[in-house]
Amino acid sequence: MKIRTKFKIAIFLWFLVGFPLLLGTSISEYFFVPLFTLFLAIGLYTVLLKCPNCGKSVLNNPVKIFGTEFYIWTCWVPKKCSKCGAEFP
Repeated sequence: MKIRTKFKIAIFLWFLVGFPLLLGTSISEYFFVPLFTLFLAIGLYTVLLKCPNCGKSVLNNPVKIFGTEFYIWTCWVPKKCSKCGAEFP
């Protein structure tokens, strides 16, 4: 399965399951437990997505701010790996 597809499925699941749980917190505070668990699971899954060639995390990318390059965790998958330059399928 492609990296972009895996990322899109994870984001879709967050909205599909997370949004009702978020609304459920207005009913009972017990909805915070599954919401927090879902947040951790999907967050860890997306952060651990790696480049198939070099093993670098897909979401840790360089961003230029005022001419200085910083590596930050982004919320998108770039077209190429910032380390080895391989195209992401």
